[in-house]
Amino acid sequence: MGLDLPGRGRAGRHSAALRNILSPMACRLFLVTVAAVFSVLALPSAAGASHAWFVNGNPVHWAGTSDPVRVHLGDNLDDPVWDSQRYIPPFVWSIGVTGPGQLGLSPFVNVGTQEGGLASNEVEMHDGFYGRNGWVGQATLNSIDSQGHLRDASVQLNQSYSLSDSQKQATINHEVGHTLGLSHQAGTVMCPVLCGIPNPVQHDWDVLASVNAHTDNYDTPSLSLEAPAQPGETTRRRDGRKAVVYITRLRDGDVRVRFRDFLTEEAAIEAARP
Repeated sequence: MGLDLPGRGRAGRHSAALRNILSPMACRLFLVTVAAVFSVLALPSAAGASHAWFVNGNPVHWAGTSDPVRVHLGDNLDDPVWDSQRYIPPFVWSIGVTGPGQLGLSPFVNVGTQEGGLASNEVEMHDGFYGRNGWVGQATLNSIDSQGHLRDASVQLNQSYSLSDSQKQATINHEVGHTLGLSHQAGTVMCPVLCGIPNPVQHDWDVLASVNAHTDNYDTPSLSLEAPAQPGETTRRRDGRKAVVYITRLRDGDVRVRFRDFLTEEAAIEAARP
């Protein structure tokens, strides 16, 4: 789902897009001037209803049989554009409100960062020059089952714009928030445009806690792509609807992972055939 730059219209399409969330969802954060910096230690709350995604009446979240549910951010970010921001989302999204004006580790959500590319049950974070087309960040929820459980998600961060550290922080935290099941909400880090709130506020944490305040009957499955044993051999699998991951055992024993994107789902299916 995309949002327009201020002044271009199309606001009437937002509610229709929300109802069409059984297909993969791309939520874009658009570029405007940031006027202030928000401290992660402050606890302002935002009025309004829950800003969780729902599929078939179920809030979107990662499945887990125990608390806290563990979500991994696959780090495919290039230095130095987004490098300084890569460890901020795991910190701020693992926080919860433990009392009036008090913060602590969330009992429901634990977010970590690891090298990306090998597991399909993590949020893959990428950056690249995607063009000066109005958006600075995009999150895609590639697979959601009938119970609202996420299976695959990704974040794209646009290098085509020159952003301040505060703007980068707001963008990466916002997009990771989408991959945890949050939609747009004014007055929070999930506001539809960069609005001077670079970190979650109490309302973000409260909604995330309410969505994850239960255990599921299964964990989101780990579907690791194993490297072939023989040097020079390559294995492949689909990675989302329109992409294929190739992993090769090199002659020196190292492993190379290559992501290839296709224009159509049919082309990706064909490319992934043995």
